[in-house]
Amino acid sequence: MSEALKKNLTIYLNALNSLKGFAVSSDKLDDANFRSFARQLLDSQIHVQAFGWDPLVLPENREAFETDGRRSGFPDFRITERTADNQIVPAGDRPYYVPVKYIEPVAGNRKAIGFDVASNPVRREALERARDSGRPVTTGRIKLVQETEGQFGVLTFQPVYKRGDWNRGIEDHRQALKGFVVGVLRLGDLVDDAFEKLDTADLAFQLVDLNARPDQRLLYANPLQRNGFANIEERGFFVRSSPMSQSQRIDPGGRSWAFEISPTAQYIARHRPDNTWLVLIGGLAITSMVVAFSVVFEARNTELANLVDELREAKSDADKASQTKSQFLSAMSHELRTPLNTIIGSSDVLRLAVFGPVEHPKQREYLDDIHNSGNHLLDLINDLLDVAAIEAGALELVEENVDLSAVIESSMRLINQRASSKGIELSVSDESGPRVIYVDIRRFKQALLNVLSNAVKFTEEDGKITLETRSNYDGPFSVVVVDTGIGMDNDGITKAMAQFGQVDSGSDGKHQGTGLGLPLTKELVELHGGTFEIESALGFGTMVTLAFPEERVVQNLDERTERTV
Repeated sequence: MSEALKKNLTIYLNALNSLKGFAVSSDKLDDANFRSFARQLLDSQIHVQAFGWDPLVLPENREAFETDGRRSGFPDFRITERTADNQIVPAGDRPYYVPVKYIEPVAGNRKAIGFDVASNPVRREALERARDSGRPVTTGRIKLVQETEGQFGVLTFQPVYKRGDWNRGIEDHRQALKGFVVGVLRLGDLVDDAFEKLDTADLAFQLVDLNARPDQRLLYANPLQRNGFANIEERGFFVRSSPMSQSQRIDPGGRSWAFEISPTAQYIARHRPDNTWLVLIGGLAITSMVVAFSVVFEARNTELANLVDELREAKSDADKASQTKSQFLSAMSHELRTPLNTIIGSSDVLRLAVFGPVEHPKQREYLDDIHNSGNHLLDLINDLLDVAAIEAGALELVEENVDLSAVIESSMRLINQRASSKGIELSVSDESGPRVIYVDIRRFKQALLNVLSNAVKFTEEDGKITLETRSNYDGPFSVVVVDTGIGMDNDGITKAMAQFGQVDSGSDGKHQGTGLGLPLTKELVELHGGTFEIESALGFGTMVTLAFPEERVVQNLDERTERTV
């Protein structure tokens, strides 16, 4: 049953992609050609309430937009919003509007025309994520403006950008946005259509949104589900009672749904007769099993004893190897770091001409090589020690309350010189991040610097790097770094995430590194209970997301600013 539901959702998302391609390729998108194309898609998808086109409208263009709408056959057209008591009224002032301009079919959806989807927090959160990521995003459950039967609905926003200039990061996404093609689903219709040809009599099932707050999770439940999930009650020789339910994940447009199903007692009674007839056959089978068990028991007992001895010996060898490794790393920490720091410090003294000028240019060149190579080797040793400590479970976090903006500002200062030397623009947006977080400041900053350094390293001259903090309404927060660098394909991402992996940039070694930065960053984020995600396209840049759980947020920030470093 869940496969039927997945199939319907896949067809729906593919249709949105087709509609996006149509919107991008159309020089003039008008009501007639949009509705004609959307109607063809709807003919095979009766579970879809509608497809729509919701353009971005700035305040200075509102009057002209509303005038154009009235000339298009809707004499009362205006941009609207819904009040707390469900009244549709003219939209108030806000930085931007995303009103429904075209919708197919119009019949049954006329009330939605002109409605500003950005006026509702749930819709706005989804469309802004879609805008920034360039991917389709589905909302949590909502009450559709045009709903008359009490079903829950969801919208999926597929962003559409001006052609040719939107692939360079979040700010470029925002500047190039034209609007959204939108799919409208009524969830009851979606489920009913998926199961139309299946026998669902006496089955209890529900669809829930795992990303939503507990009181907002239920998307759809059939009437039988209200009685709860049933147990199997078997009569006869093998008397037992056991739950029989199944749950499967579905991920439509950046959300995680679960479809849960269970038979009722009536279903079990119809499909599973008493097992009394098994008694005679069971008795014979059990007798045979007892005899066979007696024969093999002794041999199996001896085999298990030998296996236990082998496992104990292997564990002892592994413990000895781990202890030897730890002793070696401890020695390496002291024996290599100490002379390296001396070499780096001495080369610095000579480079800065503390005891007199360096006369020959070649001598200065050699001193620079010694200094840079020493730092590179020290970075490698530090990363190796950290990776080994994490693998051994010996790296402990020293956690404290930390000002997130201060850490970000400090990190950006550290990479600013390298970025400036390449003409790379650095920008920071903490408009939606928390103020205070609970982390190990050294490890958090280490992870952040690894990502930023990678971005600078692989971004060509006159490129751009954007760092943005985000807070979700249910508590977690994330730090997102987007660059306009050389990017990677899927093989490149796999290689970059492997220890000592080096992405082949085709650039005669100018992007050298330890090959441990991103794998180590992932481990450090996961130590904080977070997740690490990397998205990239060859030739278009990379987006890295460090996501942290709700318990890491101490204080949210009410007023946020955007600044350029």
